[in-house]
Amino acid sequence: MLTVGLLVLQLFQSLLLHPAHVQADSKEGMFAKTINMSNSEWSISTTSERMADTIYVCAATCLLKKENEPCNAFSYTEESKICQTANISVLEDSTSEEAKEIYVNVNVMHNIDMRCRGGENCCLKERANFLCDKKEGDCNRDDECMHGLKCGENSCTQKYSLTGYLFDEEDDCCEPKCTQETPCATGEGICEDSSGCSNSTWVQCQLCSDKELFTEDLFPEMSLYTEEDKCCRRPCLPSHQCEYLSIGCNHREDCVTGLTCIIKGDKPTCLDLNECEDDPNICGSDVCINLVGSYRCIKEDEDRVPVIIGGYELHTDTFYPNAEVLGYNTTCTNTIPTFPRNFVGGRITYNMNYLYACGGVNLPHNPQTLGSCYKLNLREEDPDWESMPDMPHGRQAFVFLGNGYNLYALFGAWHDGAHTGGGHGASDRFDTLSNNWVTITDHNGYSLEEYETSEGCAVLDKVNNEAYVLGGYTPQKGLIIEAVRIDLKVPKYIHPREFSLPYAAAVLGCGLIRMADTNERLLIITGGESSGRPSCSNCHSYYMYFDKNRSWYSLASETTYIREMNVILKNDWQADIVGDRDTSYTGPYREYVYEWYDKTVVKSGYGIKRNSDRSRMIRDLVGVTAIPRSSKVIGEGCI
Repeated sequence: MLTVGLLVLQLFQSLLLHPAHVQADSKEGMFAKTINMSNSEWSISTTSERMADTIYVCAATCLLKKENEPCNAFSYTEESKICQTANISVLEDSTSEEAKEIYVNVNVMHNIDMRCRGGENCCLKERANFLCDKKEGDCNRDDECMHGLKCGENSCTQKYSLTGYLFDEEDDCCEPKCTQETPCATGEGICEDSSGCSNSTWVQCQLCSDKELFTEDLFPEMSLYTEEDKCCRRPCLPSHQCEYLSIGCNHREDCVTGLTCIIKGDKPTCLDLNECEDDPNICGSDVCINLVGSYRCIKEDEDRVPVIIGGYELHTDTFYPNAEVLGYNTTCTNTIPTFPRNFVGGRITYNMNYLYACGGVNLPHNPQTLGSCYKLNLREEDPDWESMPDMPHGRQAFVFLGNGYNLYALFGAWHDGAHTGGGHGASDRFDTLSNNWVTITDHNGYSLEEYETSEGCAVLDKVNNEAYVLGGYTPQKGLIIEAVRIDLKVPKYIHPREFSLPYAAAVLGCGLIRMADTNERLLIITGGESSGRPSCSNCHSYYMYFDKNRSWYSLASETTYIREMNVILKNDWQADIVGDRDTSYTGPYREYVYEWYDKTVVKSGYGIKRNSDRSRMIRDLVGVTAIPRSSKVIGEGCI
């Protein structure tokens, strides 16, 4: 700043003011004369104008201003005796034509900002209050700029198009330190946008003054920035921990409990911390299952893997009676024997060490429904399928559940082999102790003729010993949008219209699964066939809190528009979601396997490949369930 002189005043009120205003106190001031002020800026800052006999009287007027009319500078014109007082907040470089000669109180000068507009030596490292701000210069070194800025090169006119004042084409202005060429790390500034931050795809440029984003314990230098300055910040920090699959962590502490920071692709991502691998003995003799952000210890029988039996290839007229066991990223070896007959459209279920298979059709083109059933003892090394009593009613596309010592064959469809068929008006229960089937016809006074539902999906509520059949199709009503509750304690009782689904659909997938963090139970549904079968443009994925208000919420899912889904529970917290068939009915059918991670269905890399010579329909024509991983029929290393 250019200072042209000092004016020292020892002012006593009794000498300068009317006697009525005399006070015992005195004020002393020293003023520095400067031309670092333009006429336009001075006119904005001027607070009063009056006549004064001398410059000393004008200075005294400024010194003795009241608190509600502060004054830190004045100007005095000797010829006109005009005294102008002001409370200025900035000084600035000015050309000689624009310069206004003023006097500034040196006691408060350190609080007045200096706008450097091209003046030589205006940005003074030795006087921190005169360090240059953004778009100010001429600077010579980075340390002549305010915190977070650097001294650019010929940037005043070439980058910022600054003209007038004292600017010329070679002037260097201060500019943000964080640029695309010189990106900054988390906690550094100043940035103008995220392109000035390292790893700009996830590191963000945000206000340095936001104490929730930049906490004082982690970022003590934030106080050096102004309210408008922006600094780089990664999304995940110990003070703002990120959830599963969030990008932008740096350490394990940046992620919520149970997750760790791992490079996925080229991005640092909060991924699951596998407690079961970290401590193989964490569950003792029980089985440890790893969950997203947590883990659980379960009994050996509760740790299961999906199994698929049967199937038919439409294009080659080929049956597939063999079984496949789906492990993670592989098809596990197994010794499940070939099924005794073609298994098309039947259902399978696991219950108390046995794998049961019932029903189906003998031919898919002109089908006749079957009632024959078989069971397989999974505790044996090399078991064979054992015949068991036939169901009283041959059926396909039915609900098949095991609970306690009972099996339940609910609803379904029948065909007589003569191009006629319909829905079943009866359900059957099998008592494994007496080895007998019992037909259930009267459901709490409701005729099952109204609920001849086939192609519905079912969930088993073990807590309340109940079953729910969701959606499906009836000849009378078409597609069903309701859920039916069946009391398994007294299985003749049926409770229709228990709740509605988000959409009417058949062959949808459903499952009752617990949240990893809260243990709450969620009912999930996904896929299916809806209006205009076989397409399903509205068959998305949804969930509800099963033990709360039972409202449906949309589920983030990659299974949208996928038909004929199966939700296969591997335990209370994990499920595989298996489905197939595009909506065009052209070419080979496709299959998909997904994994359930709380409220997100994440597409998995299972190595289950289907092609034109082996492509099977998953819902109508294949039996799907889950069996214990410890079963004797499953090869070692199936994960």
